[in-house]
Amino acid sequence: MTEVLRQAFAELLADEAMRRNVLSEELMVDGVTELADSAVNIRVRIKTLPGAQWAVGRAFNTLVKKHFDAAGIEMPFPHLTVYFGQDKDGSAPPVRVVLQGEQGIGQEEGAGPSGQISVASERTQVPQGAVVNK
Repeated sequence: MTEVLRQAFAELLADEAMRRNVLSEELMVDGVTELADSAVNIRVRIKTLPGAQWAVGRAFNTLVKKHFDAAGIEMPFPHLTVYFGQDKDGSAPPVRVVLQGEQGIGQEEGAGPSGQISVASERTQVPQGAVVNK
């Protein structure tokens, strides 16, 4: 991961407009500062001209995201698993879900607002633990 951060920094320095605001060609990687619920925080430091730290930081963060995507490093996000009264061993029955508000499979005319989910419909079965995306 440190190598990917250094690649992003090298690309930052290649941009002449950003390079003028950077005082040192060294990226200081302090390491992991926190393991949070949905994040791994890594502290890096870039020496900049006074007042330029915000623009340089935004440009660097944009490049980090680009390089992480290219390297297949995903940004963490919170997950939620809902169990409907059964053991966690996977023995729970399927949950019937109907997405309301858009015309399509399992939809009825006059359905509720977009994004509303009704449980216990006879039309669509989703296995337990499945993620329903619209």
